[in-house]
Amino acid sequence: YIGSHAFAESGLTSITIPDAVTEVGDRSLQNCPSLTSITMGNGMTLTPDCWAENSNNLEEVTIGKNVTFIWWQSFYGSNIKHVYCYAKNPPTYDNEAFYDGINSEAVLHVYSNSVKRYKNANGWKDFPNIVGDLGSYTTYDLAVNVTTMGTFSEALQTAMTAAGCEDMMDISKLTVTGTVNQDDLYYLRDKVGGTLDALDLGAVNVEGNVLGHEALAWGGFEEIVLPNSIVTLQGWHVLEGCSNLKTIDIPNSVTFIGARTLYGATSLETVTGGNGVTGMDWGDGMYFDICPNLKSPVILGSIIFRLPMGTQGSYEMPDYVTTIARDGMWGVTGLTSLTLPESLTTILGNALANDNNLKDIYYYAVELPNTDREAFNSFDRPSCTLHVYEEMVEVFQNNDLWGEFNIVGDLGAMPNLTPMNEADYADLCAINNTLNGSNWTT
Repeated sequence: YIGSHAFAESGLTSITIPDAVTEVGDRSLQNCPSLTSITMGNGMTLTPDCWAENSNNLEEVTIGKNVTFIWWQSFYGSNIKHVYCYAKNPPTYDNEAFYDGINSEAVLHVYSNSVKRYKNANGWKDFPNIVGDLGSYTTYDLAVNVTTMGTFSEALQTAMTAAGCEDMMDISKLTVTGTVNQDDLYYLRDKVGGTLDALDLGAVNVEGNVLGHEALAWGGFEEIVLPNSIVTLQGWHVLEGCSNLKTIDIPNSVTFIGARTLYGATSLETVTGGNGVTGMDWGDGMYFDICPNLKSPVILGSIIFRLPMGTQGSYEMPDYVTTIARDGMWGVTGLTSLTLPESLTTILGNALANDNNLKDIYYYAVELPNTDREAFNSFDRPSCTLHVYEEMVEVFQNNDLWGEFNIVGDLGAMPNLTPMNEADYADLCAINNTLNGSNWTT
C-alpha cells in the first residue's frame, strides 16, 4: 500500500510500482514537477483520484494489465506523450481522467488485437494516435453447450479449460447452445460480453423466450446472432451501448420490441429481419440511437423505428407502414419532402421533431391518424405544406396538431369512394358539427 500524498510535491523523477502493491492513495504523486514517468504494477486495478495531478512534466505512463478504471483527474495537468497500456480491454475512463494532460501528439500503445477496442472506447478513442505495437495475445473461438439452465458459468469454464484458455478476455468469438435463463445471460454480459468480437446465440433456447432488461447491454461485439426462439425483446436497453455493433438481424419470431433496445449502438449500419414485430414499448427514449452510420431505414413489421439521420431530399414511406415510432424521424435535417401512405395510422412522440427543412408532406390519409401531442416538437409546421385529398382538408384543419400546417387538397379526390346518399350525409354532418363545432350542411 502507498498512502495518500506519499510523494506529493517531491523531487521524484520516475516511479515503478511493484506488483505486490495493490492499493495507492489519492494524490500520492500530485504536484511533482520533476516526475517524467510512471510504471504501474500488475497488482493495481485502478488509478486513484488526482494521482499525478499537476505533475506537468509527466510524459510517459505504463498501465498494468489488471487495471480496470482510470479515476477522476488522475493525470490532470500533465504533458503525457506516451501511454503504454497492457490492459487487453479498455479500462473504464472517467471523463476528466486525462483532462488537460495529453500532449497534442500523444500516442496510446496497446496490443495489436486490442486496437479496435480502444478506438471505440469512451475516452481512449480521443487519443490523437492509437497503435498496436505491444505485440499480441492468443485469442480463442469457444463453443459452450449449456445442458442445464442456470449453469452457463460452469459450462464456460469447462470449455475454457478444454481449449487451454486461462483468461476470459482472450475469448474472441463465443457460440452458445443449449438452454439458458436470464441469470446466465447476465453472467455472459458481465464476464465476457464487453471483450467479445462475435457472439452467436442462434441455437440457444432462452427461458420464457424473452431477452430481459439489459440482457446483452454494453457488449463489445461487432457481430451477434440472436436466439431464433425468442419472441420478445422485453426489457428496456436489451442491447444498449453495443457501440461496435454494425449489423443485426432481428429473428422473425420476435413480436415485441422494448424501449431503447439498441440505444447507443452508434456504429450500427443495418438492421434486418423483424418481420413478425407487431408491438413495442411506448416508453420514453429512442428505440435506436441517432446511429450516424445507419444506411437504410429501420422498419420492423409495420413500424418504422428509425430513418437514417443522413437522409437527404425526399423519402417515400412503404405502403405497409402503420406506425412511426417515438423519435423515428427526429432530427433528419436533410429531409425536404416526405410521402406518407394511407396505411399510416399512428404517429408517436417526437416522430418529426426538429425536421425543419421538411417543406412538403404528401399524406394519402383517408382518416385522421392517432397523433401524439409531442409528434411535431420543435418543427416549424406553418412553413411546411401538407398535401392531402380534397375531402381531408377540413378534417386536418380542424385538428389542433395538424391544423398548423399549410394544408392544401391537391392530391385529388379519394379513390374508390362509394357515393353517400343524402340521409347518410345529413347524419355525418350532424355528428361532425356536434363533435367539432363545424357548420357542415347538406
